[in-house]
Amino acid sequence: MGKILKGFTLVEVLVGVGLFSLLAVTMTTLVTALLKSARKAEAVTLVKGEGEYALSAMVNMVRFSSLPVCSTAGGVKSLTVQKRDSISYRYYATPSPNYPQHLSSESGTMVTPLTSNRVVMTECGVIPIFTCAADESWVDICFWLDSAVGIDSSEKAGAVGTAGMQFRTRVFLRN
Repeated sequence: MGKILKGFTLVEVLVGVGLFSLLAVTMTTLVTALLKSARKAEAVTLVKGEGEYALSAMVNMVRFSSLPVCSTAGGVKSLTVQKRDSISYRYYATPSPNYPQHLSSESGTMVTPLTSNRVVMTECGVIPIFTCAADESWVDICFWLDSAVGIDSSEKAGAVGTAGMQFRTRVFLRN
């Protein structure tokens, strides 16, 4: 009588290993894509939050001020405005040796950074960060922010030639 053998044939084992390998590669690709999407979402949220904060802080102060003066003295691009209480406020973009280019505000002796070292600020191409109208009726503010850790934070998928997000507005003075 013939002996009944129990077990898998070599072909069955190879098919099983192949299917398991295909499943493992698919799952690894899926997990990698999900982690990349989560990092990008975090970078977009960070850049958008810091950009909106910096822009709104400048807009709210500039809107109710007078005598806007845009300057590039000493390589530092700045905007100086005077409030009704005769206090001057200065907004400027400057690099430092251990800190990427950033936006700060200054009033009297108090200096407040408007962006952190987690984002990198750049100018809007040939448009300066601050542009003042000749008749002192408006001020343009324009800057780009991007993640400092090298994660693409542009909101549009596949946005070629753009790094980060652009923040731009024209503020009409209500003095």
